[in-house]
Amino acid sequence: MALTVKYDNPQLAPGEIVGAGGIALTNGESVDVDEEAETLFVETNGKSVEDFFANDPHVTVSGSGTVPTPEPESVAEENTTITLPGEEGGGET
Repeated sequence: MALTVKYDNPQLAPGEIVGAGGIALTNGESVDVDEEAETLFVETNGKSVEDFFANDPHVTVSGSGTVPTPEPESVAEENTTITLPGEEGGGET
């Protein structure tokens, strides 16, 4: 199922276009977000459409997303040792 995002800000003129998270939203109107656009949104913002707009009182998201939000990569999983010149094993290679 696709998502529908509605932007409604009474301080802006009806029909005024705003950009949010890579989606062009027209004040007072709804826009459908298909799976391809949702995938691009998640890849760009690192959050689902629902999570991105969760605290915005001017945005209503309806429907259910189909693209999972990626898990953050853990830096702790990779153990990297840096040896500086002058240290044992350091210098030019």
